[in-house]
Amino acid sequence: MRRLLAGLCLVLSTCGESKPPAVATAGSDLSSAAEVTVADTEQPDSGSEVTNETVADAATGPSPACVQACGNFAVCGEAFAVTDCEKGCDDAALGPAVKECLQNYSDCEEFIACATAAEPAKPALRDFDFGAKNTFAWKELAGDFAIPTDKGEWIFSQQYDGHSSYVFVFMGRGWYKTQDGKDYLDMLWYGATKNDLKQMLDWSPANVHYFFIGYKDSDTKDDSAAHIKAMRDKLNIVLGGMAPKLRGQWMKRLHYATMRAPGPNDPLKDKETLGGWLGAYTTKSLPGSFSIDRYQKLRQIGLLSIVGNPKPLLQHVAWEARYFNFEWKQAADYPEKDVKILTLLEAKPTGGETIDLQLPDKAEMAKYDTLEIDLSQQCKNHDQKNCFEWDYKSDLRVAERPLEPVNADADKACQPAVQATVTIAADTLPCTCITPRQDQVQRKKVCEYKVVPKDGDPGKTGFSACQCQSVARIQRWITTYHREGRWITDASRALYYLNQGGTVRLQFNGAYPYTTTLKFRLLSKGKGGAPSQIVPLFEGGGFGEKYNDKYQPKQVEIPATAKRVELVLDVSGHGFGKDTANCAEFCNHTHHFTVNGKEYVRAQPYVGDNYGCAKQIDFGVVPNQFGTWTLGRGGWCPGYEVPVTTWDISGQAPVGKAVTISYKGMLAEKPYKPVPFDAASGGFGGDIDMASWVLIYE
Repeated sequence: MRRLLAGLCLVLSTCGESKPPAVATAGSDLSSAAEVTVADTEQPDSGSEVTNETVADAATGPSPACVQACGNFAVCGEAFAVTDCEKGCDDAALGPAVKECLQNYSDCEEFIACATAAEPAKPALRDFDFGAKNTFAWKELAGDFAIPTDKGEWIFSQQYDGHSSYVFVFMGRGWYKTQDGKDYLDMLWYGATKNDLKQMLDWSPANVHYFFIGYKDSDTKDDSAAHIKAMRDKLNIVLGGMAPKLRGQWMKRLHYATMRAPGPNDPLKDKETLGGWLGAYTTKSLPGSFSIDRYQKLRQIGLLSIVGNPKPLLQHVAWEARYFNFEWKQAADYPEKDVKILTLLEAKPTGGETIDLQLPDKAEMAKYDTLEIDLSQQCKNHDQKNCFEWDYKSDLRVAERPLEPVNADADKACQPAVQATVTIAADTLPCTCITPRQDQVQRKKVCEYKVVPKDGDPGKTGFSACQCQSVARIQRWITTYHREGRWITDASRALYYLNQGGTVRLQFNGAYPYTTTLKFRLLSKGKGGAPSQIVPLFEGGGFGEKYNDKYQPKQVEIPATAKRVELVLDVSGHGFGKDTANCAEFCNHTHHFTVNGKEYVRAQPYVGDNYGCAKQIDFGVVPNQFGTWTLGRGGWCPGYEVPVTTWDISGQAPVGKAVTISYKGMLAEKPYKPVPFDAASGGFGGDIDMASWVLIYE
């Protein structure tokens, strides 16, 4: 079979010098062949072997259909290996892919590129689910549909196998105007440059299908065929610059509809327009784009332009397909089998909650060395128009809880604080709080007004609930601009606060009332248990010339029983509009920890890159948000968890001794001296949001 591919590659050089006349394929003879399953086109292992056992038995000879179909390409030149084509056509593994090439292409170069990219079909990862409701709703199953294309009818249920995702882009003039009066779809479609389309394919994963579909224009003129031809001509130029194998892969995944989609006032006509739920949806909603993920679910595509450039770019649709692959990998990496799942919130619209979670007992908690936090923030009806516009900090904390479940002193008369010529302090009462580790600590209740006095009415007083405290922040996120997402994050260090079991209080700050699901995943990965101690180190603050003045070295006692010692850093930079460089957010500030003389440095590698956060989609950043989401930032991205850095410092922390740790935050190896910006512009000053700890494992 290597000889077949080598022969096909060789003939490409022959055909590439002058394009031969098109010839007819034997499509009619191959129409009765077994149903073709489109292979996932990820690059194969260059070391893979194809044995003679996969080739058709030479004694029986090639099938007549393959002889005829391959013979039609003999005009491509003397170097064309007709016999190799016949063997590939009859091959059990490669045959379906080669037959598809023979059916769909008559041009020599196109056929050879297609056949060169032929790979055995992979087993389906999922069967097609025919249980769709046949109504269009986001994140619901997409029902079956058929699209007539330039290579024949494409039927979803026959092609779906869980390997691929599907992106649909539409064109019709006059339907959508931007604020400055420009035609949005015209800019997206006809404004797509060669570089834009090349970037789309370069950034795309190898397992996405693109469909280009036309509408009538808003003036009822039917230029849909011309729209499709214009897009195909531009993409063919891009394909022409690719290596044969890559070109062949994309030829199978770029689909040009030969029937228009119905729009408003364009009734469904089966012989003229796309029908079924797809036609019903375009008639009602006239989308510019949408997608179907690898789970067969309907998905929106977000904003395709970026800040500073209002022109939409087709290259950005590739990010949706990358994110679908991330979601698939996320599900594979975090299965629910052999995991203890504790649900804190289940599909609850909330911007914040205090949650008393009942943990397993201490004996069971001792079995777990891994805590994963599973957070999902969804839009109402999964529609991005119902999500929220700004990126905000979000976090989860562990906190103390009052020993008494009900405040018995809430209505007890008392003296509240009075600010006058002589300040009168508020009355207090002692009370008890329970820590996450089930220890008891003394706090106080404070007298306060329950009803504020006015017009001579003395009002009503009573004692507050016991003033229990927040103990520690265990995970942070940054919300999206107008989109939804899901993040599963390892926060195993927090097992220190949870491993005594019992009831623990958690405080979730979600910033906006997303439809929120929040779960703990408890499991063991052989890490050797939870930390036995967490020692807080340094916190952040306003980022300026005197930022480092407050930091003094700290000493941490390492017990003789310690087996491992870690230094953990949670840091991000924020601030905009107060200094000219906006450096806390958009500069590469570096954070230097020195442990017994050895330095550990956290930098911000994506800062300064306009696509710095877009480059992290494969890790979970939500794509195509409606704001400055693409820009690389100081330790964070909108629509993503705030990542935590962990260093193993066991070699610098000898057991039974004290280790000295110092810290400083720098910009270009110097303290940062901000240049003030016009204060009238608003904004807020630069700030380093930071927490750091030493974790000791025994």
